[in-house]
Amino acid sequence: MSSFATRSNESISSKIKQSYFVHSTPEGLNGAQYLAVNREGTIIYGLRIRVELSIIEAPGDVPEVITTATEKTVCKYHVASGSWKTFQLDDDFDPLLLTRVLEFYTISDNLVVILCYDSEHCQFIQVLMYLEHEKEWAQSVVYRRKTVSRLAGPPIVNLSFLDKGKILLCGVQGAENGINERMSMNIAANPLNSFNQQDEDFSNLMEEFNKFLITRPPDIDGKSLISLFLLNLDQDQISVLLSEVDPNDPNSEAIFATNCIGIINRKDKEFSVEQLDDSVISSTGKPLKVTSIANMKTKGGSVWMTFSVTDIEKLKTIYWRCKHLYVRVMLRLMIMGFHGSIYLWRFDNGFTFYCLTRILTFLHGPTMIPIYAPQKKFYMCYLDIQRRRFFRYDHTARVQKNKRDPNETDFAISFDVDSSGGTVVLDHPIDECKESKMKLSYFPNPTKPQSLVKLATFSAYRSSTALTSSVHENFLISETSQHSRKVVFSDDSLVYLIGNGACDTHPI
Repeated sequence: MSSFATRSNESISSKIKQSYFVHSTPEGLNGAQYLAVNREGTIIYGLRIRVELSIIEAPGDVPEVITTATEKTVCKYHVASGSWKTFQLDDDFDPLLLTRVLEFYTISDNLVVILCYDSEHCQFIQVLMYLEHEKEWAQSVVYRRKTVSRLAGPPIVNLSFLDKGKILLCGVQGAENGINERMSMNIAANPLNSFNQQDEDFSNLMEEFNKFLITRPPDIDGKSLISLFLLNLDQDQISVLLSEVDPNDPNSEAIFATNCIGIINRKDKEFSVEQLDDSVISSTGKPLKVTSIANMKTKGGSVWMTFSVTDIEKLKTIYWRCKHLYVRVMLRLMIMGFHGSIYLWRFDNGFTFYCLTRILTFLHGPTMIPIYAPQKKFYMCYLDIQRRRFFRYDHTARVQKNKRDPNETDFAISFDVDSSGGTVVLDHPIDECKESKMKLSYFPNPTKPQSLVKLATFSAYRSSTALTSSVHENFLISETSQHSRKVVFSDDSLVYLIGNGACDTHPI
């Protein structure tokens, strides 16, 4: 039972946020669906995809659906200088595969990976791409396909172990007895290393942990704990995010358990539930639902979360109480109107139905659904797994209008975590405000003090535009001077790229 507190003294001050100069908004980064940063957090990579479906009908033939990728680019953006370069994906890259992207991450400065999931064949596809600076195109190096049977829906990708060359896949598998089982698998982040780094399956271990949670007595409200997400994995223990459910009500919505975390000891297979310091998250008020988690990124024991939470205080105002009364009356009138217009269809050939839809569109927009919820609040939190503590950051995210459902709130924000546990936040321009530009911010790890070099560098970037222009020139020189035929991997292997995308690996 927890909800966000409104006390400002409990949140981390926004003064520690570092802002950067933004000369202009790169077209390839504007509206990018997937964001990734390098280990140092100095370079942002944005994957932008636009796919269109068209139906071709010929007389006497079955209609054919054509999938066309109108845009498929990777933008490489230098945080400090503001310089960027956009790379086009291979022409033979399957457009249908681009509609199945799960995650996008980096291996080194010029090596990125697109992770896709094919639900039809229950198959994961890792595509390793090399960013060719001279030709400005992203060359596909290798594809890796891995089949995991009985997956129920797309899994969640955890990058907490990316610095050590592995990623975690967490999902749900359907069992023969009809009871779903947790799927947790550790695979090589670089598909070229899949032969050296064997996959690890933690599914059985997670099922044993769930059985342990079932045996625990319920809390005061009668709710039980279940595993929600595998947060972090190291040599000694596994950290698991937990949620609360009502065992007597199978239709009840899961509640995010912010006051505890599950721990699995890998050496002796012992299970435990430890307390979390959630003082920045109030223990009173409306519970924080699992569906309110908008996005979550983990890396090296650092977890960053963004939440989209219903504004309870606004719902209690007289305006929204009257609004809810209007919605109830309008819904009844809509039901009566649609029933009557369908009955009159036989007499007026649908004229009454047409007039009714035009009136509802004029009143409530294209969806014809009245607005019954205020704009949601945005919160950003950091969870330090080692110290078992939550931190809250103040950040005002831009609101993007949801064209599908006006009662939902979309925030035009993306972020990723660097190796130090800090996060690079990218605020996208919004369509409603043409003057809005892209904003970059950096939130450091609150448990690790920043070095004097970093603090001086941040201050110099904010104070001197001449410094950023010189960095811009040095960045361009360093990028164009890179050799396009060889790449040094972070796992001490050297790869020579061949024209057709094949490669040979030689240890250094």
